[in-house]
Amino acid sequence: MDGKEPLSSEKEGSESQPPEASAGDHKPVDAGTSNDNPAEDAAPSAAKKNKKKKSKKKGKKFMPLPVLSGLDEKLPWSTSFTQKMGRFAVARRRISAGEVVLMEHAVAAVPREQFGLVLCSACFKKLPDIKLMSSTDPQQRTFCCAACQEHANKACASTDVHAELPALAQQHECDLALLKLIAELASLKKGRETGGVRQPQREALEGSCELPEVELFQGSNEGKFVLHGGWADVKSLVSHWDKMPESWRKSLASGCRALKELIGKHHEDGDPVDLQELQELAAIINMNSHGLGTSGIENTDVALGLFPVCSLFNHSCRPNCCFSAEGPVMTFRAIRDIMPNEQMCVSYINLMEPRWLRQKTLLETRYFQCACERCSEDLQTSTDRMLEGVQCPDPKCSGLHIPECMSDSDSKTPQWKCTVCNLTSGIKSKKTDEEINTSTPEPPPESKADANSENNGKENEADVKKGAVKRKGGKKKTEKKDYSGFVPEEVVAQAHESLMTAMSVYNNRDTKAALQLFEDHIKGFDGPGKLGPYHVHMFDAMTPIMNCYRRLGDPQGSLKYCQKVITAMETILQIPTTELGNFYKCMGEVLSVRAGVAGLPPAIRDVYKKQAQDALKKAVQVRKICYGAKHPATQETQLLLRRL
Repeated sequence: MDGKEPLSSEKEGSESQPPEASAGDHKPVDAGTSNDNPAEDAAPSAAKKNKKKKSKKKGKKFMPLPVLSGLDEKLPWSTSFTQKMGRFAVARRRISAGEVVLMEHAVAAVPREQFGLVLCSACFKKLPDIKLMSSTDPQQRTFCCAACQEHANKACASTDVHAELPALAQQHECDLALLKLIAELASLKKGRETGGVRQPQREALEGSCELPEVELFQGSNEGKFVLHGGWADVKSLVSHWDKMPESWRKSLASGCRALKELIGKHHEDGDPVDLQELQELAAIINMNSHGLGTSGIENTDVALGLFPVCSLFNHSCRPNCCFSAEGPVMTFRAIRDIMPNEQMCVSYINLMEPRWLRQKTLLETRYFQCACERCSEDLQTSTDRMLEGVQCPDPKCSGLHIPECMSDSDSKTPQWKCTVCNLTSGIKSKKTDEEINTSTPEPPPESKADANSENNGKENEADVKKGAVKRKGGKKKTEKKDYSGFVPEEVVAQAHESLMTAMSVYNNRDTKAALQLFEDHIKGFDGPGKLGPYHVHMFDAMTPIMNCYRRLGDPQGSLKYCQKVITAMETILQIPTTELGNFYKCMGEVLSVRAGVAGLPPAIRDVYKKQAQDALKKAVQVRKICYGAKHPATQETQLLLRRL
């Protein structure tokens, strides 16, 4: 693939707004004047055409995010622009797997409601109980130290505004974290119009904008500088307010009106933002915000933050970068070698979903049709076929039936086709129905008997001939089986219902009953004419089964399905991901426990120990690429490995 070609053909909504058209493009025509001379009319018309061409040419120019001003040579990538895609990041040079390509401090971030009292409201570290009891304030914000509390008081919206937000959110049926983040962003208009960069040790780069006193997260940032945007960067992002669901807009409009009054009441200079700006901020957050995790609470978004520069990284279902957060700092890393002029992309969604569902999700939530490399591949040969393929009903065929096209314009059921034997399925053909309805009735018993008696001699003669053929090494001709009644879509629908039933029981924490349902699901939909081994309805059952076995203290069952998940992810995605590293760590932990069981023979324990070391080494390898060597997740895994 040419590195100059973008990985996705449509820009995700988190990018820059289209450049404003020149006034000449929308100049109204004066209907009250006329010119009788056609030659004189032609000249202005030609001039207008030339003016429009110039206008379009100028429209391709763009301004980078203000926070990136003067940093062209300091980053391994640059900002490119097209009318169709807006702004996006392109590699300036060769970038190695695991290399940091961006570190950005959130312009604003807030804990999610359920974690408000267990996390520091500034750095999002998990609080010890003693801090939890002694650091609360009237707005239900908590801090791990005096420095974090001082920073919050300087850089955030007023205490009085935060104190009244819970009641406001409940009254207008708005998400509390969303309203808090809107209030934080609104405070930037007067507090931090522009952003800049900071070294982790708070040493500003040459020529950077001066930032307010902010203690950047001290962690595994490896000496890289951290970008920190301002109000101007936030306002440059696309909101897509008009594309949001009407019910959402109605609820937010009501909440924003109340928030505007609240901010104006407590702001010393009056209301700094208008209603439209607040609504746009809500839509910008909805399109561009990132969930933030914290050490000690795995795989859970505990906070919500906005990172304008991160928005330059487009989506791809086969990304070359990944991101992770430490406190309010988001870090982007390359997960494979990236060539010069290649677009830098991350994933916005779950990559272990079938293609149709990924595209549907992106279209409904991000308002673009994904046309990345993975989505553009022929489904017959792409690894995506494994996520939605149904096994061929012919036991001798190893192929998968995948949806190919609509069999006719009046039907919503797609035509399916086997990737190996080319058998089509999906809908009973009209010919088959006619044959069933017009089939010749069986002859009466007496005529059947007469026919049999007349053909006895012929059958015996045929038997002799068949024997002769067999002796000569010939093959017996078998009748071709009829699979006209095989409808893969019905199999998929039944599997979905079965999976949802098991998930419902699993979510109710009835572990034994859930495990039985999941196991029945796996067995019931495996085999010819059933789901492929990596079908999404099979894959989505594997992690819950693994967890059920762990809860019930069955390491062997847990290991079996953990390995199945790893194999599926490596086969389909073929890239290192944070989730893959998590599963390798899980496998290493379970094997480590087995290696320490005193009752097992020493040889068996040695085998478990070797397997545990291999799994943890793989986890460290993946986490070094996705997180970096100094990240707590990587160091934790290395510690487990050393203990073996």
